[in-house]
Amino acid sequence: MSSRGSTILHGTGGYSEADKQVVMVACNNKEMFVIEKAVKQVDPKAFTIILESNEVIGEGFNPLRLASGN
Repeated sequence: MSSRGSTILHGTGGYSEADKQVVMVACNNKEMFVIEKAVKQVDPKAFTIILESNEVIGEGFNPLRLASGN
């Protein structure tokens, strides 16, 4: 699969009020298809949102750039 890390959040279904796990992953376009396939294998009914980002900062991505003088 992908070597990307993820963040797991605890959520509540807005309609069902059932406990949910929300998994957030930042990845590139190539990795997106691998992750989509893995999600469908784990939970074929999973609610998936794919968003384009302007920038990702942090481990494995762009380093945080501080303005000079800070």
